[in-house]
Amino acid sequence: VQAVQRLRDERRGMEEELQAMDRRLRAAENRPGQMMAFLGKLADDPGVVLRAMVAKKEELAAAGAGGMDPRPDKRRRIGAEAEEAAQSRAVPFPFSNAGHVFY
Repeated sequence: VQAVQRLRDERRGMEEELQAMDRRLRAAENRPGQMMAFLGKLADDPGVVLRAMVAKKEELAAAGAGGMDPRPDKRRRIGAEAEEAAQSRAVPFPFSNAGHVFY
């Protein structure tokens, strides 16, 4: 009787592990499609990332964080120039040290 219960428990554990693996596999299969959708949005509107970052900063400020990221070691802060560029929908040219703006 104990052996049967042990085998049932093992089977249940294996089924749960298999379901978890299936979820991870499905998520991995969806990632390329999600990335292509994101890159498509980025190609249509290059300033979308900057505006999203500015919106997040404003959301944190409104929530009482004072615009301070609670995890300052995790990401860089947005500079005033980037905020202005995002507001004007102008984006600094990527991969440029000069920071030229294109429209």
